[in-house]
This record gives sequence, structure tokens and C-alpha cells, in this order.
Amino acid sequence: MKSNLSTEEQVKLKHLKLQLMNAENQDERHSILKDIEQLLNKAKYRNRFMSTLKENDS
Repeated sequence: MKSNLSTEEQVKLKHLKLQLMNAENQDERHSILKDIEQLLNKAKYRNRFMSTLKENDS
């Protein structure tokens, strides 16, 4: 599967996953999971936008 994440986003995701594994309480886990979700959604929407641009160029 092709990654939709930029290099910076991949680094941030790795960092967030590490934070998630070391989270001390439920609130901290929830906050980190929200950050991960936002990161992945941002990449997903950017990819959709880019594919729309490519379709319009054809």
C-alpha cells in the first residue's frame, strides 16, 4: 500500500506512536489518538485533492 504521508508526517506519526505506548493515563492516550487521527485525515484529504487535480489535468 502506498503511503500518503510525507516524510515529516511519517516522523511525527512514529513519535506519536511512541508517546501513545508510554502514555500514563486515559486522557493522555485520548489526546494522542486524536492527534494521530488528525494527521492521517490531513494526509487522506490531501491525497484526494491531489488525485482530483491529476484527473482534471488529463
